[in-house]
Order: sequence, then structure tokens, then C-alpha cells
Amino acid sequence: MVCVWLIRRKAIVVRGGVYVLAWLAVLWTLFSVSTLLYLAQLPVPSIIGLFNNLAWQLSVFLFALAWISLNRRLDLQSASNKLAFFFGVFALLATFVALQLLFTKQAFWGPFSVSVDSLRWQQLYGWYASPNYLVDTLAMGVLAAFFVYASGRLSNVMSLSFVLLMVGVLVATGSRGGIVGAAAAIVWQFAVVATVVRGLRHRLLQVGRYVVVGLSIGTVGMLALFLYVSAMGKDVAWFMLHILRLQPESLNTGTGRLHIWQDGLQVFASGNIVQMLFGIGNNAYVEEYGVSLHSTYLQLLVDHGLLILVAFLGFLVWFFSMAIKLARCYRGQPDSLQAIAFLSAPAVYMIVRALVQGPAFLSGNISWVFTIVSSVILASLLYRRN
Repeated sequence: MVCVWLIRRKAIVVRGGVYVLAWLAVLWTLFSVSTLLYLAQLPVPSIIGLFNNLAWQLSVFLFALAWISLNRRLDLQSASNKLAFFFGVFALLATFVALQLLFTKQAFWGPFSVSVDSLRWQQLYGWYASPNYLVDTLAMGVLAAFFVYASGRLSNVMSLSFVLLMVGVLVATGSRGGIVGAAAAIVWQFAVVATVVRGLRHRLLQVGRYVVVGLSIGTVGMLALFLYVSAMGKDVAWFMLHILRLQPESLNTGTGRLHIWQDGLQVFASGNIVQMLFGIGNNAYVEEYGVSLHSTYLQLLVDHGLLILVAFLGFLVWFFSMAIKLARCYRGQPDSLQAIAFLSAPAVYMIVRALVQGPAFLSGNISWVFTIVSSVILASLLYRRN
């Protein structure tokens, strides 16, 4: 209904959005084939989870399409500013809830109300099921904060405080995959900004100084922790086990993940041709073996088949090709190039995070949601420029 209404308005953005919708339709179809093939064998939660994910993604796409169409004068810069505001505010809200839950065991109100007797994790997780979900929201907040800081739209003190707050809370989640993914996305933004925006050199040097100070504080903090451990009469092994959560042969050290990945590849290789192409069903591996594959790429391969993995990688190639083409259109305009770097940064985060965590693609994951919205913006603006 939304698409019909937009077409009747003759919104030019629909033509750009059609390309995105075509890609998403292919992904959603391949994503669903295995579940439909093994419908009778899969538990109800897996089936419901699939259609909930598809409905959520479609809703996000239609929202982005309608939003851009209603704002016919929306340009690259204003679109990036509004997205930074939205994801920044959402990340601040998630931060508030996570900290409130940590200190009071109760958080927020209404449908987001959370109350616990004891924390399930030694890390921040807020209203999410685990820190691995909270970290996605905070990573988008970090990217938004860096964009706001680099653009100079707020005072240096306010914007830099925003950056340091988001980074600090992100690290407090303890999600290694999310932290590494966020670091890669920040490097992506930082590289573009440092390359194209000459006037930001002094601000970037300021960031460097704060990074040095932060690393120094972190080093002193680690030494203090070791002294604390020694004062308690504990050894380094206790510290590694209970504080850093680095158990031998565990998922945290990576050795457990290697075993799981080997098992997942064996499950894929032992399947028939239909299962290899279309998978064994949504969330089927977890239901069968009781453990996550801890890799989105491998999860797509095993649960949904080789075709969906190839198609998704093709979508990412197309996404970045749009970003590159649009960057060429805005050559010599630092603010616009910086905005393109911001819009594409969530995809960089998602690609890195997906190596060791799942699911990052084709779900309600906020970095995937951000990527869908960014793809609509990039395709629409590229079509307008052409």
C-alpha cells in the first residue's frame, strides 16, 4: 500500500528504491526457501522468528522509502544528520537503561521495563537478551557520535564527550566481536575524514591525544586490577578466568568457536544438494545441536544455503559500489564524502562483527536495519544525480 501510494505521488525516490527492494526480495526469498521446504520438521519458534524478521525488515524499508519521498528536498547531508540524531538518541537511551539496570536492578518504564534480582551477565546488556545485542546499538551510537564530532556541528567539548561516553559504554559490554567491528567502522570513517577534510586535522589530533590518555588510564587500570587480584590472594589464572573470561577451550578464547565452525562445515558438507543450496531451515542448527554457530556467514551457509550467502555478499558489493559512485559525484565536497562514509560505516561494522557473532544479517539487528536505510538513501540520491 505504501509503494502504491508513493507511485501515485510519482515520487522519484521510488525508482531508486526499486533497486533496493529487488535485492531485498531476492534475499528474503532465498532466506525463506529452506524453512518452507522443511516446514513440518522445524519447531514453531523458528518459523515465527523467520517471518518476524522478514516483517521487521520490510517495515524498515517502507519507512525509509516513505520518509525520503516525503522529504523531496532531503539531500545527503540532511539525511545523514537525521540518521545520526536518531541512532545517537537511541544509543543514549540504551546506555541509560543499561546503567540504570546495573546500579538499581530496575530500568526504564512501560514496554521497555526491566526488573531483575541479579544480573545474568558481568557485562552491560540493558533490556537486551545479551551484551552481544546491546553492543550493536552502542556501535551505531559510536559511529553517529564520531560523525557529529567530525562534522563540527556541536562544540568540541559536547561532541567529544559524546564520543568518549559511547566508546566507554561500548567497551563495558565486553562483546569482543562488537568492539572489533566498531573499531573497524571507526577506522573507515576516520580514514575518509582524514583524507578529504583538511580542516579537521587539529580536531583529529585532539582525538589522538585523548586516545593516548585513554590508553594510559586503561594501562594503569589493568595494573590496579592485577594488584587487586594479588591483594585478594588470587593468582593470574583466577583473573583471566573471572575478570577477562578467558577460559581454556571456550568460546571466549576462540578455541570453542573453531570446534563449532568445524562441526558446522561438516553438517553443511554432509547435506544433500538441496540442503547445500538452500540450507536446513531457519535456526535449525541451534535447535538440533543446542549451540549457536557464532558466525553469521556460517549460519547463513548451514541454515539457509550457499545461494543466500552468495546473494548477500553480492548485495554488499552492490551497496559499496553505490557508495563509491555517489562519492565520485560529490568529489571535492568534504562534507558530502564524510556523510557517505558515515552511511556506509554500519555495513563495515556488520561485515567484521559477523565473522565471530551471529546473526548480523537478515534479522532485526540494528546495524542491518541501518544498512537497509542507508541503501535506500544511497540508491535514491544516486538516481537523482543521474
